[in-house]
Amino acid sequence: MATLRKVALSVLLSVSALSTVTMTSCTKDSTKVCNSGYYGANCDSTYADKYLGTYSVTETKDGAANPPSFSCTVSRSSSEPAKSIIISNFGNSGVAVTAIVDNSGNITVPTTNITTTKTTSGTGLLTGKNISLTYTISGSATIYVDAMTRL
Repeated sequence: MATLRKVALSVLLSVSALSTVTMTSCTKDSTKVCNSGYYGANCDSTYADKYLGTYSVTETKDGAANPPSFSCTVSRSSSEPAKSIIISNFGNSGVAVTAIVDNSGNITVPTTNITTTKTTSGTGLLTGKNISLTYTISGSATIYVDAMTRL
């Protein structure tokens, strides 16, 4: 019986020692949860940061030849600077359009007035430093594709 007690005590002490080592060697996962639109180790980068800059744009309309070229600037929106950008000279119209962006590179141009009678909407994707933006204008079946190259 004494041998059984010694074995049981030995097993109990071994399990206790192993548990103590395991529990003290673990650290709590310190993944920081950032506010919406922010990312990074200190949550100090915004989704919009990835899109900012001046772009050279080549625009095709339904694949037509000899596309026009122009430039535009992408800046932060003051209304929601972490997740919104302003695209100046949108579609070479001279109009600035606000778009919603995310950390995956997606761009959404919600329905926006570009004249008193016309609206635009579209989607795009940031790949590296360049943006491909596809949009339409109300009252037209034309599909516009802007290849935006950051300068």
